[in-house]
Amino acid sequence: MKNTYTKTFKRSIAAVAVSTVLGMGVANADNLVGTVTITGGYSADYTVKAVNVATGTKRTVELNADGSYRLTKMPSGQYKISVMKGGDVVAEDTARSSLGTNAVTNFEVVETSNTEVIQIVGSSVATIDISSSDSGLIMSEVEIDRMPIARNITAVAMLAPGVVKGDYAFGNSASFGGSSVAENICYINGMEVTNTRNGLGCGQLPFEFYKEFQVKTGGYSARYGRATGGAVNATAKSGTNEWEFAATATITPDSLRSTNEQMSIGDGGTGNVFRDMNVNEQNNKEFTVSVGGPIIEDKLFFYALVNPRDSSRQFGWNTSFFQEYFSHNQIRT
Repeated sequence: MKNTYTKTFKRSIAAVAVSTVLGMGVANADNLVGTVTITGGYSADYTVKAVNVATGTKRTVELNADGSYRLTKMPSGQYKISVMKGGDVVAEDTARSSLGTNAVTNFEVVETSNTEVIQIVGSSVATIDISSSDSGLIMSEVEIDRMPIARNITAVAMLAPGVVKGDYAFGNSASFGGSSVAENICYINGMEVTNTRNGLGCGQLPFEFYKEFQVKTGGYSARYGRATGGAVNATAKSGTNEWEFAATATITPDSLRSTNEQMSIGDGGTGNVFRDMNVNEQNNKEFTVSVGGPIIEDKLFFYALVNPRDSSRQFGWNTSFFQEYFSHNQIRT
C-alpha cells in the first residue's frame, strides 16, 4: 500500500513592497574618500561636493589640513565629485560607491598666483581598497542577472570563497568556512533580519527587490556581533529621477528537475523500499512586476514591486514497510 501526500499553495500575492526614500535614503553604503593635492594654494580654501547622478542628492565636506576628504555613509550609486573654490568647480571626476567599500578618488590642482587660474593636472581613481582587512564578496543586481544561479540569498552567498550549502535538514542555509549554519548574521538596509528564534536563515524580500549584496566571510568588524560564521548584508532598490519599469518570470517545472530515486532500508539488508521518491513532484512559478520613479525630482521617490507566486509539491512514502518494520522491531521491556 502506498499513500501520497499532496500540498498545494494557491496562487496569491506573495509580496507587495513599497520603498519610499527621503533625502539620502535608508540604505547606506560606505565612504567616498580621497586627497586633493594643491600646489600654490591652501586646502582651507577648498571643499569637495558629491552629487548622486541618479537622485540628485548632494553632500559637501571641507578638506582636512592634509588635503584629504571623507564623505561617509553614502548610498551606493554613481557620483560626480567636484573640487570647489569659492563656489567655482576647479576639478571634477566620477566614482561609484558600492556597499561596504571605500571609493577612492584623488585630485591634483595647481594654482597660478599671477592670473588666479587653477589648472587641473590630473586625477586618479583607485580600484583596489587597501583600507579594509575583511574578506568576502560584493555583487550588484547587474552582475547576478548574468549568472546561472538560483534566485535566493544563499545562492549569492555561495559565490564567495569558502562558502558551501549547509545540511538540507536545516533548510536553505549557507555554511561559512565550516561554521554551523546557525552562526551567521543577516542585514537588509542596515536592519538585522536573522531568524531570531533559532538563528537559521534570513528574513527575505522578493529577490528582484534586491539591489546589492555584500557577503563577509571573515575579518569583519564588531558591528556584526553575535556571528562566528559569516555575514550577509543587502540593500533594496529605491526610486530615482528616472522612471523604470520591469517584469520578470521564473518557472521551474518538475519535468526539468533531476530524476528522483527510491530510498530503501531493511532488517538484515533486505532492501525494502520505505520512501519512493519517484512519485515526488514539485512545480514553482514566480512573477514580478515593478515600477519606480520620482514624486518630487531630487527629493522624493518611490519604488513598488508585486510578486505573485504559485508553488505545488507532492511526495509519497510506503506505509506498509513502516508497519512491518516497526512491528518487528518494537521495544521490549
